Amino acid sequence: MKNNATPKNDATQLDTGNYTLVKPQTKMEKAISYFIERGNEGMTHRDADRLYYDSCLNTTVSLIQSMYGIQVMRKPSSKTNAYGGKPFHKYWIAPGKERQRAIKIVQQMAEKRGVKPSKAA
Repeated sequence: MKNNATPKNDATQLDTGNYTLVKPQTKMEKAISYFIERGNEGMTHRDADRLYYDSCLNTTVSLIQSMYGIQVMRKPSSKTNAYGGKPFHKYWIAPGKERQRAIKIVQQMAEKRGVKPSKAA
């Protein structure tokens, strides 16, 4: 007689009715979210590294512009590296329509990874 490895009763059922699997935020979703949160204060390379470990903010900004069509403003910052080299740039999402577009894109990204939209939205 052959023994079954898995019992054929209800003990093997997993109740996932109360749980929703949510994938973690992508780097792009984190970056855009922080830009929205920080408003006109924006971010420098150092801020991005500290907030979400982005060591190539200039590349992230370029991707945000090319992939999502969000206009990111920039200007040289007074902050430089430890050796006094070229200053970092400060980046921020332009207020108004651009920021509203960014908010919608972040909401779409969140929904795509399993976050249900809030009722207030």
